[in-house]
Amino acid sequence: MTPFTAASAAPPCPAGSPAGTLVNVFPAAGCHPYMSAEELQEQFVAGSNLTLYAVYRAGTAHPWVPRLPAGELGIIIARPNLGGQIFTVSGGKLVSAYFGCGVSPAEIAAPVPTNTFLIAPPK
Repeated sequence: MTPFTAASAAPPCPAGSPAGTLVNVFPAAGCHPYMSAEELQEQFVAGSNLTLYAVYRAGTAHPWVPRLPAGELGIIIARPNLGGQIFTVSGGKLVSAYFGCGVSPAEIAAPVPTNTFLIAPPK
């Protein structure tokens, strides 16, 4: 197994797999640079106490993590004690997630141009 550090861009290979094995991951960022399908599902199950904070029309680049797909829409949510998060959607499908690592929803929304909000952040 390839050792993983937070600085690496690729996820570790499954146990017993040769180096270079393709690993199914979802484009996400937060406290580590990738997320397995299982971890993504855990985030949603654990996220039953979500509050919609804002929705915006996405531009050409993700407002926080350039390597993530920007999508067509960005949905900013607030989670108690976890801060803000962005889920991007394209073609009706979730295409990326930014879990913010404790950054507030207001800070998450700050780099988004105000004229792109379909549902503006609370004042």
